[in-house]
Amino acid sequence: MKRTTIYIMLALLLFACSKKEEEKSAQFTEAGANLFYQHYDRQIGNRHTVIDSAIFVLEEAVRLDPENTEAHYFLAEALSRRNFKADEFYSSDFTGELNYFATRTAHGHYMKAFQEDGGYSGQKHRLWPWEKLSTEWGNIALGYLYRGDSTKAIEALRDGHDLGGFDDMFLEFSRNYLLCAPDSAILITDGDMDTYGLLYLQLMEGFRRDVSIVNLSLLNMDGYIRYQRDIGLPIPLTDEEIDSLAPYIFGTNRVVYIYDKVLGIIDAARKRPLAFTVNVSPATLGDYDERLSLEGLVYRVTSKPGSGMDLERSRQHFLAMSFEHLPERLKIPGNGSIDKVALNYGTLGIQIGSALLSAGRIDDAIQIADIISEKLPWSWPTDAFCGQIYAASGRPGDVERLWKRSYKKEPDNARMTALFMGHFQRLGMDDKAREILNEFLKGENADSLKMEIEKVAKQLGGSLPS
Repeated sequence: MKRTTIYIMLALLLFACSKKEEEKSAQFTEAGANLFYQHYDRQIGNRHTVIDSAIFVLEEAVRLDPENTEAHYFLAEALSRRNFKADEFYSSDFTGELNYFATRTAHGHYMKAFQEDGGYSGQKHRLWPWEKLSTEWGNIALGYLYRGDSTKAIEALRDGHDLGGFDDMFLEFSRNYLLCAPDSAILITDGDMDTYGLLYLQLMEGFRRDVSIVNLSLLNMDGYIRYQRDIGLPIPLTDEEIDSLAPYIFGTNRVVYIYDKVLGIIDAARKRPLAFTVNVSPATLGDYDERLSLEGLVYRVTSKPGSGMDLERSRQHFLAMSFEHLPERLKIPGNGSIDKVALNYGTLGIQIGSALLSAGRIDDAIQIADIISEKLPWSWPTDAFCGQIYAASGRPGDVERLWKRSYKKEPDNARMTALFMGHFQRLGMDDKAREILNEFLKGENADSLKMEIEKVAKQLGGSLPS
């Protein structure tokens, strides 16, 4: 607690010495943020005392400068963590209660922070409003479900939606995940982005309520394991056996987490399909690697070594998905989670299209390429891949359309240029391939660019047009 006291004293000293209200607010914000980050230290004696101290200092920062978005953000974070911290809440030893008013208060400060154009941009974070708000209200809703209060959970989800969370983009990709889940599946999710939107759709829209949603990180906590067992998950363990679960080191450096052990127990005892969202880490999926079958945005665990991808199911799922609410471009600051979703879509489309092309199913491959090139945010790898499909089907107009779009965005990309040259060469359009090469080699660095594109073309198994 000595360090906490020092931060508070420092904040008060700065307050006395500063000349302008904005400067005082900024100094209080820095001190409050430092206090807030202390609560992540698991060795600290009283986490709540540290957060309370942070709240005290940050409230003063907001009072001094109501337009200080950084102060509003950290105050919202502190209020939220004071009310709900997963590793405490889902412990069987926790006896506290959720404070709905605290969530509403935190929400108000988040909205003040998000007044900036394009979301919140602070010293420590870059966030998009819908993502943060959906996570905060989803946390509380799941907490109420855990406590057996579905009415309050629905109220939290409704308020979260009405106040700016669970927007069309968030719910669209959540619906796409559920769309891919096998009937009556136990679906293992990775984090906030592939958990709370699914929960919203089940409770608020009644969509895919046959699927059991299980959050992987929460499956490390004894209370959450009991909760999932008690609502029907096949976990044949007593409370005492759950309490005895602990991580351990296997071999030289492999950490076996509690959730690894629980997943093994579920897999052995289940009579329903088990699946993982594609967001789950490769380290976790590695234990099931030979038995995984990709079906759209989920991996189904099979009873015997799988083929890697169920092509027909994946194709049908991809055609059934909605892509109407994605942003037009990737790499919008603070929007990294949506970038990951869009890249998942693009990667899946390329996998399906490649398999269809290899199987000689050109018309089906074109159908996938049309979706990728017209509905997903632009990226040159997806355009280059779709160009390959269009070239194989004898559609030069579509290849040229994608080339012009990609070249306009990345005129110095040697790999992209080499791929499109190859597409035009396969179409018998050597003049167009030479035109692309000559355009690429314009400028002062022509010699180095030529060496680069020759190297790339050779790696791709092609050659430059003569």
